[in-house]
Amino acid sequence: MSNLANSVMFVCTANICRSPVADEIFSREIGPWLASTDFSLAVSSRGTHAMAGDDRCKVASERFEITQPGVSSLFQGVEPEAQGLILTMEQQQMSFLVQSFPKFRSRIFTLPQAVEIAEKIYDGILDGSLFTSPDPQMGIGFVAPPLPEGISQRWSWLVSELDANRGLITTTNSILTSGDFDIADAHQPDGPTHELALDLIDENVKALSTLIQSILGANEFSKVPSA
Repeated sequence: MSNLANSVMFVCTANICRSPVADEIFSREIGPWLASTDFSLAVSSRGTHAMAGDDRCKVASERFEITQPGVSSLFQGVEPEAQGLILTMEQQQMSFLVQSFPKFRSRIFTLPQAVEIAEKIYDGILDGSLFTSPDPQMGIGFVAPPLPEGISQRWSWLVSELDANRGLITTTNSILTSGDFDIADAHQPDGPTHELALDLIDENVKALSTLIQSILGANEFSKVPSA
């Protein structure tokens, strides 16, 4: 994680609806907290199969009062913003990126997946279980490294822990879904309604913003080893 950028990139297929909306909501939610710190986090969106220059979705833009919806951009993997955390809307986009850019494998998640793992990490920080072997008889076992002091160091720590804990989360607890990690495309004939898709994005992005702020910004945790 030594080359990890302080960035979050949201990715969908065409970069006209889901990912730009996630970008907008996340920027709004985390912006005030970032402004109160010396930590910067670049936020952007791309599409795995975007046609550069396509207009963004009017329904989504109107729902969230995005006055400058912009145009779509293709994920190419060379932009600085792609060097940090990458969050897709569906598992098929995650699979495509992992196959196309295997070096990014450890930091690509679906948005709902990242939320569930981050929640587990935060709970483990609060009760100390993240830093305690589940079976003392096994010796050290799976124990997270100490939580760093600085926010930038915590960011790298968090992304690393998301990867380390990804196999422990298999479903989402969202009341809006059947439990899988996909936020499907409302523009497809068999897709969900725009209302459901946008509600899911709103729910997950706000939850992720809160968790990131809680993990990166806490002054101290009880029972938490520090580096």
